Amino acid sequence: MKTPPGEPDRTLLVTGGSSPLGDVVVPSLVATGARVTVLARSAEAEQRLQSSGAQILHADLSHFDSLPVIETATVIHLAGIKLGDAALELARRTRAQHLIAISSASASALGHPDRTWILEAERRLRQSAISTTILRPTMIYGSPRDRNVRRLVSMLRRLPFAPRLVGGGRIMPVLADDVAKAVLESIQRPMFDTIPVAGPEPVTMGHIIEVIAEADGMRQAPIPIPVRPLVKFAKLLGHRGKAVHAIQMLGQDRIVASPEKVGFHYPPTDLETGIALALTRYNPSLTSR
Repeated sequence: MKTPPGEPDRTLLVTGGSSPLGDVVVPSLVATGARVTVLARSAEAEQRLQSSGAQILHADLSHFDSLPVIETATVIHLAGIKLGDAALELARRTRAQHLIAISSASASALGHPDRTWILEAERRLRQSAISTTILRPTMIYGSPRDRNVRRLVSMLRRLPFAPRLVGGGRIMPVLADDVAKAVLESIQRPMFDTIPVAGPEPVTMGHIIEVIAEADGMRQAPIPIPVRPLVKFAKLLGHRGKAVHAIQMLGQDRIVASPEKVGFHYPPTDLETGIALALTRYNPSLTSR
């Protein structure tokens, strides 16, 4: 559909709309009144998107021949920075004026095993001829299917006490709804740069667990567990799987600039409010994959 003369082009094409982040971002885009089309490569993805209000288009980013040849103003790539080259090809084929790609704050985390390839994928996006905004969310939580805090809550609920962790590095978890706000602002006021998308302030994992325990009515263990010895032991093991790596990263500060310092206008959601909202979404899906 062509945009009527005199009106700004508000056609949006989204990849990864059936992802956990897409569960929150796609309805937020539709709510603005924009014409939103979402790529779906499977019947399962299409089913997830049925209630989003977006138009669904069958295509597989891993096969260039299946990419659509429609026109759109902005491509919003939620399908992962690993598929950044495919997102560029999609933007070219649709004659998009702007590409917004979701990357990962792991790109700025020294020692992270994925850092090298993420930075390389970002470099290729920046060097393309298409005006590109790269957003680097920190630890995303609050989607009904998020892979971070939802899993943490599920694990904590199986324990007799929530552990009381002391010390360790600080992180800035970000509510999925705030990532959606960052995407919306990037459409309305494009910043062609690589921009962190974080929560309002740095917190330790121990504080996150404390907030979850308070909001969910969990009992916390009476004896504190210092994080530093756990991190030292994990480092002795080397890189032996995701669980070991997760413990290693507990000792590292992963602090980025807060939203207002990088030019966003939306007020970031504080952790207590975000966790309370997240728990209402997690309840029916804690045991699902």
